Amino acid sequence: MYLSIEGGPEEPALVGVLVDGDFEPFVCDPVLKPAAAEKGLPFLEIAKLAEMLAARCRSDDRLLIGWSDSVLTAFATHSGNDLSVVFRERRTIAADWMARCHPDQAPARDWRLTDLLPLADFPRPPHLGYGKSAKRLRAVRTMIARKGCFEQLTGTVKGQWTKLLQHNETECRGMQAVVTAAARGLCADLPR
Repeated sequence: MYLSIEGGPEEPALVGVLVDGDFEPFVCDPVLKPAAAEKGLPFLEIAKLAEMLAARCRSDDRLLIGWSDSVLTAFATHSGNDLSVVFRERRTIAADWMARCHPDQAPARDWRLTDLLPLADFPRPPHLGYGKSAKRLRAVRTMIARKGCFEQLTGTVKGQWTKLLQHNETECRGMQAVVTAAARGLCADLPR
């Protein structure tokens, strides 16, 4: 199961989960409940989501895959659940892949997912670029807190919510593409 968190380890607001090609976003921030309801998305407190993910990993013999340990930190900090037994951080395998299979690329201390998507033949729409999701999340949170409901948001902020959801899904699908390409390039077993 591939995971992507919007809002960061400090205050996770949206957690995207990709399993066998099916993507589902979970809203975890109570301020965003009206936005979740508008899109028909489930609201689940982070602790409940952690329990659900851990149970699914055990029952299906799966791993949780996040880009970095910040995903693990977010769950531990806000839910009290230690998911380290079922969690794998994929930034490390990507760095190995780059060193072994793409030595012509400039070395980086910390490969970002957006740097690797072209090498995995995964197109990313330009409007979902790096650093935009935090700004979009902040705009949606602020206006919902001020106005109290989703219907009162401006068209621009409603569009930012839609783009934030698209960004989250793209991160999950992009991470899967990079991990799959890296595993093939390293002749490693693909994570399930």
